[in-house]
Amino acid sequence: MRIEPSRVLDLISRGFPGPILYINHDMRYLYANDAAMEWYGLKPEEMIGKAVSEVIDAEAYQKREPYLRRTLAGEKVKFVASLKHPKLGYRYLEHTYEPDFDEKGNVLGIFVLAYDLTDQKLAEDKARLNESRYKTLTEMMPQLIWETDAEGNVTWMNDNWMSATGTTLEANLGDGWLNVLHPDDRHKPS
Repeated sequence: MRIEPSRVLDLISRGFPGPILYINHDMRYLYANDAAMEWYGLKPEEMIGKAVSEVIDAEAYQKREPYLRRTLAGEKVKFVASLKHPKLGYRYLEHTYEPDFDEKGNVLGIFVLAYDLTDQKLAEDKARLNESRYKTLTEMMPQLIWETDAEGNVTWMNDNWMSATGTTLEANLGDGWLNVLHPDDRHKPS
């Protein structure tokens, strides 16, 4: 049994959680999946056939126009940008603009996929903040603090370690920290 290509496209466009769009060479929307309609808060008649510059706000269009032009020139483009969702507010989306070529190599339009990265970006921002707090805390403490990997190789030390030993971080990485110990104490457990 063979599945019809139009059915495959329909299943993909319904199942994909983000906007899927097709923009022609005149920069008009020819296709938008249900997720795209939701993202823009529009009905099909308010989007299909309309110019991109009529659908998205001027600032968003100004940021995306260079990517659209590059794709219409035949280049695949990926970028992350924010997009205002009518209910969720601003969200970060990874956009992929794929040129659609005819059999002669002319670009007919742009296939657009956008995937919401907001939760991932927020988690990364939180991790960076926690790392910054951890570093600040460990640098303020008078103790010598270090981190190792699973094999016991040093991957990081606070500045107090280097101050107390008169060495550099680079000299202490891996098993270099053993060099500051008395030779009788250098046996590294296996």
